[in-house]
Amino acid sequence: MNRKLIAASIILVFLLWISSCSTPAPSVETHSFLTHMDDLKAINMAAKYLKEQGETVSFQETYIEYHDAASTTAHIPLEDGKIVEYQGEYLEIRLYRKDESKPNPYEYCTVVYITQEGKILGQNTLSSELPIQENVDIND
Repeated sequence: MNRKLIAASIILVFLLWISSCSTPAPSVETHSFLTHMDDLKAINMAAKYLKEQGETVSFQETYIEYHDAASTTAHIPLEDGKIVEYQGEYLEIRLYRKDESKPNPYEYCTVVYITQEGKILGQNTLSSELPIQENVDIND
């Protein structure tokens, strides 16, 4: 009887030891700089970048869109005609300046792109006639 109890105890200890040695499956968590950034900080980053580029920053309306291009590379058009290929999370900050002299006072907007690390990818000027698409990446 004692031998059976000792053998069962050894087996139980061995099984517990084996199960504690296995590593748990890694969990996927994103700690993106962007998901913790508030709107005002994003707008301030975009405005600061534009000032550093020598632009006068003036806007009345803003629009911020979050993009997650983790599975496919986003092709982001910049003002100088270049296309930046970027894979990861980024923000698209649209700044609308009102121009009363035009039929559509918000005809154009300046767009600044911010990476998941908080770096600026660049800027572009877009027509406000372009639709704002929810959760769609700018891809080819």
